[in-house]
Amino acid sequence: MVAKSRHTTFRFWLRLYKTAFKQAIALKASFVLRILFMIANNLIMLVGWFAVFNTFKTINGWDFSDFMFMTGLVVTSFSIWSIFFRGAGIYMARLIEYGELDNYLLAPKNILLHTLCSRIDPAGLGDFLSGIILLTASGLVGFNNFGVLLFCIMVGATLFISLNIFLGSLNFYTADNTDLGERLFYSFLNLTSYPGCIYSGAVKLILLSLLPTGLISILPVEQMHKTDTLSLLWMLLVTLIVLGGSILFFYNGLKRYASGNKIGGKL
Repeated sequence: MVAKSRHTTFRFWLRLYKTAFKQAIALKASFVLRILFMIANNLIMLVGWFAVFNTFKTINGWDFSDFMFMTGLVVTSFSIWSIFFRGAGIYMARLIEYGELDNYLLAPKNILLHTLCSRIDPAGLGDFLSGIILLTASGLVGFNNFGVLLFCIMVGATLFISLNIFLGSLNFYTADNTDLGERLFYSFLNLTSYPGCIYSGAVKLILLSLLPTGLISILPVEQMHKTDTLSLLWMLLVTLIVLGGSILFFYNGLKRYASGNKIGGKL
């Protein structure tokens, strides 16, 4: 029965994605342009840091290849949330704010998964492609550490999804936190855009635990140079704790949900 339920859920998610993808490519020119602009935007971000590393060569042991790998990892991880689970975050917050979560409560599906998959953005392929370009161009990825790379990407993607579940669920507890959640998310994202080498001491410890941006921007680069099993286990442990905490936060908040609390709201 469990296997059958999982198979049904996967087929349901696949139908959602196919529908969203068909809608996205309906306007082919717009779809292609969005992908191209995303790729260009991600590559242009490197220009300033290229000048910095070209001047100083290394910063606390990092060179431009390390920074390029870090950026590629962040963008690739971000794209997995964007393409497949965009329902977590501001969209979830608005569903809660306008009392429109009722549609998901009535559906015979896992409500959290249904909400996560209710919005997906195939145009995020631009982020994914630029991420792969940067990871490859960094020269740090090889056959011997390819498995570690995949692990780091999944850790990053899971953290982005978990954070968006948490921030989207804030509206269960206090009203009108949609904008706050969005600002907090982009603050988190901004922290991952700076070279991990600039952090040290207590700040680095916080970024590796309480505010785990370092699991996306610091440890993966170190693992590409020298794989450390304890560091990988720490990444896995913190990621599972963050994911589990965000899920509990959502379902605890769901008990507080007042359906239809804002009739006529728009998403």
